[in-house]
Amino acid sequence: GAASGAADSAPPSPFFSALLSVGMLETHAFCHAMGALAVHMEAAHADRVMAVSALISLVKARGSSLEAELPIVVEAVMKPLDPSVPSLREGLLAASTTALRELVKRYPMMTFHQETQRLAVGTSDGVVLIYDLRTATKWRILQVRVSTRVPNLPLPLPLAITTKWRLVQGHEQPVSALAFSGAGDQVASFSSGDGTLRWWQVP
Repeated sequence: GAASGAADSAPPSPFFSALLSVGMLETHAFCHAMGALAVHMEAAHADRVMAVSALISLVKARGSSLEAELPIVVEAVMKPLDPSVPSLREGLLAASTTALRELVKRYPMMTFHQETQRLAVGTSDGVVLIYDLRTATKWRILQVRVSTRVPNLPLPLPLAITTKWRLVQGHEQPVSALAFSGAGDQVASFSSGDGTLRWWQVP
């Protein structure tokens, strides 16, 4: 009785190990599948919790080799926090927040600001993503607007005419570390690859 009860309280070890092996080999497909299962309301609650637990286990198993996949992992973990489905959010709030805490603890290119409930994720593309945990949405993508003078135009002309703008990624190399200011209205991002430090306003 006690032994079978303990076995029922956790996923079968061989199954869970096999599931994690799939995640190690096919991370994109695995995260999409676990994210979909976590929000599948017809699935058993235990299966939805198991899906988020599998994502946590993947984070622990992959370590730094998961850095390039962080945006897709975060998206999968955030899905169950959708406030428009209260029963889903309440049922998986503990599992999803545990997963997010594990991510922030392990990856310096992720940071969380408690008061504003914003999560910042630095990507391997050099872009900084800001998520709002209250709405479980991607709130902002931080990029740099670079100006270049348009040639062969007579002066003086308004700046808007003589200058063209283009959006570029935050850094030329992967983001290495992030930190919010105390008030949560600014984010500092650093890339060790290109040696740049940027300071972003996130009002």
